[in-house]
Amino acid sequence: MDKTIKQIAEELSVSKTTIANEIKKLNIEPKKVGNRFVLSLADVETIKTALSSDKSQNENANNANNAKFADNAKNTNQTAKNAQENAKNTNENANQQLIDMLQKALEDKENTIRKQLETIDTLTKTNAVLSTKIALLEDKSQEPEVITPDESNIKLRWWQKIFQ
Repeated sequence: MDKTIKQIAEELSVSKTTIANEIKKLNIEPKKVGNRFVLSLADVETIKTALSSDKSQNENANNANNAKFADNAKNTNQTAKNAQENAKNTNENANQQLIDMLQKALEDKENTIRKQLETIDTLTKTNAVLSTKIALLEDKSQEPEVITPDESNIKLRWWQKIFQ
């Protein structure tokens, strides 16, 4: 029994345009019965086979595309993970450099403090020695000074110079 393009489209769950395109692609000549175009059962089977092979090819292409998409997604995901890992490593390296720099600065400050403490200790000892010397000098200054006459330093008065 002959079928119309509409009947074939409904049977295969595709559009009439898809059936028309397949008829052109396969160079099938539909028969005109009245005001309708009809196809023989052999032509219908040819169209079904072509569409199923097209469908299989499309599914294969879709599967291939899906596999490519999955691979691309996997590669993108891996690239993102690698970038994240690189950023983490870079951040860790920067943090370690900062820690090293701060530790060196701390050591330098500790050395400076140690030197300043040594200087303070030396100054304290020097101050103690000087305080002792000042105390001794003050004690000596309280004693009356004994002047021994030295003949070269004796000041002669005018009349002593005459009677000399």
